[in-house]
Amino acid sequence: MKIRDLEVQTYLFVLLGSTLFVDKSRDRLRPAINVFLKDQRRVAGYAWGAAALAYLYRQLRMATRVGSKSICGCLTLLQAWIYEYFPLFRPSQIL
Repeated sequence: MKIRDLEVQTYLFVLLGSTLFVDKSRDRLRPAINVFLKDQRRVAGYAWGAAALAYLYRQLRMATRVGSKSICGCLTLLQAWIYEYFPLFRPSQIL
């Protein structure tokens, strides 16, 4: 593996792990993502949006359990959905 390929893989790992696939620790990355980054020619063909949505749904399910104290996942995606479908919760816009 070339140094440049390793740099790109590391960058994507940090980017995806800290934005789309965030865990509750907020300072650790999930190593399972790294498996999908090994072949860089295939990375663009993956449905990262669907994967992030599925991960968010899983995290929402886990957050509804008794004893759960926090939520994780791509909460920006959740906020965007709330703003789109619940106009009452949209932030006020000053024109």
